[in-house]
Amino acid sequence: MARPEPSPRPHERRSLVVRLLSSLGAALGSLPDRPMAWVQRLTGVDRMAYVFLAPNIVFFSLFVFVPIGISLWFSVTGGTQNVAHSSTPPRAARTISGAASPIP
Repeated sequence: MARPEPSPRPHERRSLVVRLLSSLGAALGSLPDRPMAWVQRLTGVDRMAYVFLAPNIVFFSLFVFVPIGISLWFSVTGGTQNVAHSSTPPRAARTISGAASPIP
């Protein structure tokens, strides 16, 4: 007669919910593995840092350098007219041409 299996200790028993959540977490955690492996094969291991830094650089440029460029554009053009569609020269060109002309 075979000896019956001992019942598991209480701390070794895991409920069904815990096992389901654990397997769901493992499945969700492994989702980015395939795309990132493809990117790593494409770029190489040495260039993976650029993959992670690229979105930060794009957003930094968008919210820092673009407003600086717009401010510089407004300071050069006067900011009240659309220079691309007007026939008057930008403010800087008027100032430089006025300074170069002889005093009347």
